Amino acid sequence: MPPQVLLPVAAAGVIIIIVSAFLEYRSRSNDYLNMLDKSAALFIETLLNTAQYSFTAAAELENEINKNIYANLNLIERVDRNTPLSDAELKDILSISGFAEIQVYDNNLRIVKKSFLSVEAPVTIPQYILRNVQQNGDNKSLYVIPDTVRYEEDFMAAVVKRKNGGAVAGIINGEKIQYFRKIFGFGQILKSYAESESVEYIALENDQTIIAGFLEGYSISSFSDDAFLQQAFRDEALKSRIIEYDQGTLFEAVAPYTIDNEPIGLLRMGISMAEYDAITTRAERRMFIFSGLMLVIGLVFVNFVLSYRHRKLLRKELSYLDKYTNTILDNLESGVITINDSGIVKVINRKVSTLLRLDYTDVYDKSYSVFPDIFVEAIESCRKDLKTLKKPQYYLLPGSRESKWLSLRTTLLKEDENKVTCILLVDDITEQVQLEEQKRMNEKLAAMRRL
Repeated sequence: MPPQVLLPVAAAGVIIIIVSAFLEYRSRSNDYLNMLDKSAALFIETLLNTAQYSFTAAAELENEINKNIYANLNLIERVDRNTPLSDAELKDILSISGFAEIQVYDNNLRIVKKSFLSVEAPVTIPQYILRNVQQNGDNKSLYVIPDTVRYEEDFMAAVVKRKNGGAVAGIINGEKIQYFRKIFGFGQILKSYAESESVEYIALENDQTIIAGFLEGYSISSFSDDAFLQQAFRDEALKSRIIEYDQGTLFEAVAPYTIDNEPIGLLRMGISMAEYDAITTRAERRMFIFSGLMLVIGLVFVNFVLSYRHRKLLRKELSYLDKYTNTILDNLESGVITINDSGIVKVINRKVSTLLRLDYTDVYDKSYSVFPDIFVEAIESCRKDLKTLKKPQYYLLPGSRESKWLSLRTTLLKEDENKVTCILLVDDITEQVQLEEQKRMNEKLAAMRRL
């Protein structure tokens, strides 16, 4: 392939390879983001299903507990109906009932008997609850009643109507309520998911506040100030985005959270992108190294092609210059021979070949010893003495048919102190010698005639 075609083809190949590497990097990044999106969707869907199942199970469990609570109270009421319970009997029943306290009321809704596990002051049940049970016999509900003095935040009271008048109340303290919430509450579900290695935070948020969540130090945006959250809530669809925090970049997925088909807020989950950052960093590093390598290879190749073209042009110019020089040398009247510092013939023109009847190939790039002795002597004298012989030296060159008179001159061309080229100039002066001889003979004949 010609260099002028090979060069653009190679450049296009390098560019295509670099662009392909970049597109592969982008593709891998998008694949990882799609994987994050699918993982987040699966995570949230699992969480929502878990929460719904947990709520259903908690409701069923709570109903079962309620049945057991009222069964215990009804049993106490029936026992007390036949024979009023003594304090000791009430204490024994309390120890096996699961209540923290049992209270027995008369017709005037005054406590006539009570028993409790702790020595603290008894719980005070509001009179309206007792009257409601006494008048209506409403024993279908449990009452959660604030009592910050005794049971931290609240307590739960179950009350049944006595057949002989009054009521029996069983108290479940706040610790058991909190334990129940801890085991079956939504916050516990969120906590279990927040403990996953890749999850940075998880929260349930509405337009008013954060209902529940584990933020782990992240300052998440409020619903009212974040158009992305509002749009996700309106669309009732899972959406995702990449969001920047002081702690780093996270992949956030949001989805509406509903109970009985009623949306109550948005579930937000922040997933760590540390692995993504590590993958993209490694991919970028490999891409830069690969691109740099391809660029270097491309530059080397371009330099090679340019050097090749330059050398080809230089050879062409040198060939032209050599041809031009040889043409000049071949048309000189004088013969020219050059001997380098190694004694090798580097230049010999046509005139010398004609005079000596030597073929060019038999002399060029050979030792100067191939020349006749008179030439060898002149060359050796020049190389030995390092002197130029500007005055012609005349030699008689024997021949098979005729002899020739030659004029030899030498000159030195110093490239540096160690390299000296000897130049031998040869002129055929046979005709000149013959004319001078003829002139002398004519002068002698003229002198004899004058005598």
